[in-house]
Amino acid sequence: MNLLHRTRGLLASIGPLVAGLTACTWVLLLFKELPLRTGDYGMFISVAERLRAGDRLYVDVYENKDPLFHYTLALGRSITPLAGWFIEVGWIVVAAISVFSICRRLALNVRMSTFIAFVASPVIITGAFYSPGGSHLPGIALTLAVIACVVRGRPFVAGLLLAVLACFKLVMLPVAIVAVAVLLIFGRDRRGALRVSLGTVASLALIALLMVARGELLPYLNSLRSSASYAQDATSQPGVGAVISHITRVFTVNTQVSLLTMAVVLLLVLGHRRAQANRALDPIGSHLTRAVIAATVAAVAVLAVTGLWVSHAQVFVALSTISLALLASRGPRYLSRAGGMNVGALLGFAVLLAGIPSMASYVTPIEYARGIISSQLGDPPESIFIRSSGAPTTYARVGKGNDAGHAQGLQDWTLACPYFGQSDLDPKSLLDSTLNCLPSANVILFAAEALPLPGVPAWNEYLEDVQALLERDYRCVAGAPGRICTKKNPVAASQ
Repeated sequence: MNLLHRTRGLLASIGPLVAGLTACTWVLLLFKELPLRTGDYGMFISVAERLRAGDRLYVDVYENKDPLFHYTLALGRSITPLAGWFIEVGWIVVAAISVFSICRRLALNVRMSTFIAFVASPVIITGAFYSPGGSHLPGIALTLAVIACVVRGRPFVAGLLLAVLACFKLVMLPVAIVAVAVLLIFGRDRRGALRVSLGTVASLALIALLMVARGELLPYLNSLRSSASYAQDATSQPGVGAVISHITRVFTVNTQVSLLTMAVVLLLVLGHRRAQANRALDPIGSHLTRAVIAATVAAVAVLAVTGLWVSHAQVFVALSTISLALLASRGPRYLSRAGGMNVGALLGFAVLLAGIPSMASYVTPIEYARGIISSQLGDPPESIFIRSSGAPTTYARVGKGNDAGHAQGLQDWTLACPYFGQSDLDPKSLLDSTLNCLPSANVILFAAEALPLPGVPAWNEYLEDVQALLERDYRCVAGAPGRICTKKNPVAASQ
């Protein structure tokens, strides 16, 4: 009975409008968060499966995302092949709870805090830049959690989470650090700054010890250098030209709409005058506004160095959600009341902050959800094709990033060449290292997507050299996933 009374009390405090919108939002977004076993997510699945098979990250299997991201998916897939979906939902819940905590600190009532946190924020987070199964969502959720801990007076926990953020999505760390620094500086909280630092050092030490024990720390640090070089080499332009290229790649119309809306929201917040007495009693809103502005500048700087795809615009998303909370709490007073008109206006702002996502991105996942779920419960075609070559042995994959999770079902096989998802953007040195490794594999999958491209000489030369190797030392059979090639004179697998 107590639970029933509490539930009724909660629903009464939220109100039927916000409760209904929350339920509809989560039902609609639940299927949008279902990742497809293809592209980057397919590669993440393969890395997770290789980790489950005992491989070391950045050593025996290579993918440039940060370690905790891969560890989490590997642990989840030890329970269910649908772990990626459940992890996505979990991160959205973490983000929503963090935003709710921030809203309450900004003195918004339970009804408006629930709307901002559990309706508007998920819409923004899963907007036009969102790709299910990607590595930005953990970064968004952890950035919001860090900021929530600071504004709620939990600096040590914020420090712990900063280190976790660094090992989930490193490129979002500057955004969180700048936001935290501004909050602490304007709050004149020296003790808080010390506790944040202690928490960060303690957490980083534990993560570093784990990676040292696995023999992955130094290879990970080397991978960071390779990733930085990759981000610069991909633009094919030096100096200022590279910065312009990074910015223009990310700042599409959707990004421009989102950032322009955030600018308008922040101007409304800055331009609106509340009673000076209230602002003096609790200046957290002013500090948080400054933090969002400073962190947005930091996010632009990050993109100027690393931005390659429109999905990278997700570095702004955590700040967008906080800006909406600020609008409700420090904008025109009527927006803080969760009436129909106010909720509609704030939801409109949320859609704009989300970059105006297409309706198809919500409807299509629902339409194909059954097929997507069922396909992930079985082994992918590449895995079946590799196993058709015979008994488990060493194998390698020649192909680009359109991996459907080929390593699922290959736990008894040994991955000979760590870099299984090559790219036409890769430098020649990286392609050559894979080419030199291929002869150590008894079975090579030459994926159907590995095709020559005009104007990419290094990639085309790599494919020609692989073809020559296969013709000389392997026997190949064609199939839908490409060609499976077995070595004429197999070599013993090293243990």
